[in-house]
Amino acid sequence: MNKFKKILLIYIIWLVALFVVAYLGQILVRLRPGFQVEFGGWSNFDGQYYLTLASKGYYNFHQEFLPIFPYLIRRLTIFGQNYFLTGMLISHVSIIVALYLFYKLVEMDFKSSVAQKSVLYLLLFP
Repeated sequence: MNKFKKILLIYIIWLVALFVVAYLGQILVRLRPGFQVEFGGWSNFDGQYYLTLASKGYYNFHQEFLPIFPYLIRRLTIFGQNYFLTGMLISHVSIIVALYLFYKLVEMDFKSSVAQKSVLYLLLFP
């Protein structure tokens, strides 16, 4: 199996595990009002700010959020006006690229098996 497929497989397993944990969390933990449960909790906390910045731009007291992510969401929105899906797509593609570059970096000094474990450990303990 080539390097990219290994990384993609590790990532997909990690992502499925996250979705399972998020689903179980919604069942077992009572959420306070205001949480976005229709997206499995993926757009809460800072996610809501980034989605607002993508759709409406900057206004009072939002200067602490860097502009590249909301800018990319706004420019790459291809699903109608669904900024959430575009943001998720950008996030997933970005982490896959970062994991591949990290794998290549580790592989420069260590064996391929060490690089593969490093990618796994980076996902498990960010």
